[in-house]
Amino acid sequence: RRFGDSLALRGTGAGTQILLGTLGQVVGLLTTTDGTTFTARPIVSDAANGDTRWGLAWGAGNTFWGKQNGGAFKQFSLNLAANTATTVTNIAWSAVPGGPLDVDVARNLVAIVGTTNHTVRMYDISDPSVPLQQDSIRTFPGANANGNSVGAVALRNGKLFAMDVNNGILAYSLNEV
Repeated sequence: RRFGDSLALRGTGAGTQILLGTLGQVVGLLTTTDGTTFTARPIVSDAANGDTRWGLAWGAGNTFWGKQNGGAFKQFSLNLAANTATTVTNIAWSAVPGGPLDVDVARNLVAIVGTTNHTVRMYDISDPSVPLQQDSIRTFPGANANGNSVGAVALRNGKLFAMDVNNGILAYSLNEV
């Protein structure tokens, strides 16, 4: 099994946790007690194949989000004692391209890079059953193939940075409305 097509990081030092996406239903979790040496453990989920492969982000508390291209946007509840994750939110977003993503928990925002159409979109997910697109769809400067659907998104503290490999990096300051 290959882990790490996507990853999500939170914490520092002994509190660092790294979540690793995969094509299958198992995600990997790396934890540490000293901030240097990590222990890997599989987290068995009820995800569909590919739900965490290209898009993965930590949510509030022990939750995380995943999105595959052409599939739903899902939030999972993580049970660290049982090494399991269960879907708690399932948003039918088949029309929204999937790819690298990040969630701003404080603002209830998600930004998703579409690696096939070379765009970044941001949504308000205060009510996950009715996600509201914010602003317009932003297009990367290039339109080159990204065959592995790789990139990155950082959405924190009023800033959005998004990368679509072979196509550029976008950076924005977010305004409060």
